[in-house]
Amino acid sequence: MAELVVQTRLEEEGVLLMNDRLRGLLVGLESGLSLEEARTKTGLSSSAVGRWRSQMRARRGSDPLKRSGPRLRASTLGAALLEEFEHRKAAHEAHEVPKLQAPLLAVDGVVLLEGRLVVVRRRYDPFRGQHAIPGGVVEYGESLEEAVVREVREETGLETRVVSLIGVYSRPDRDPRGHVVSVVYGLEAIGGALASGSDASGVELIDLKALPEMGFDHETIIADYRAREGD
Repeated sequence: MAELVVQTRLEEEGVLLMNDRLRGLLVGLESGLSLEEARTKTGLSSSAVGRWRSQMRARRGSDPLKRSGPRLRASTLGAALLEEFEHRKAAHEAHEVPKLQAPLLAVDGVVLLEGRLVVVRRRYDPFRGQHAIPGGVVEYGESLEEAVVREVREETGLETRVVSLIGVYSRPDRDPRGHVVSVVYGLEAIGGALASGSDASGVELIDLKALPEMGFDHETIIADYRAREGD
């Protein structure tokens, strides 16, 4: 069995102060990464980082990040939260708290607009430059349906609503970064305007019957969708 990872959370009255992904964000910023690079490396969405910063300003009266020259770094508050988190994590490991390693949970959305499939062109690895349906990791406190609507909005600019469940895709090697289980929904566009978000280099409409090479297992997902909908 692979080495198991302790998942540590630092909370205050139910408000998340720090977890492993936010720790990775701060460590990345301190190593010289830009906010976008550190956020992408840890799998955090821009909205998740923004929400965390707003919650810390409201609860602790300070932003956990500060500008240092042209880039962001951990502020005094950020450094203090990181130190407290590291102590908590070390204590967990020292006491050999029972640990479970679980796959990450993600969502993907199949959206048709003008009879064509909405896809993004990936800005980052894996599958940099290839097409993919919009999606991402579910954030703590979100329902799956909320997560897929948010991810589609962030990556394509479209407001949508969930209309169907297409399937659950759990093959351990479907994402080269690790075991990621994706729940895939069909969605209907109800507003917004097509525009690529920060994680995509472009957003396009393509013919369902003439798919380009797609990242992950998204070609399989679209084949399943076509079979479900009667092509």
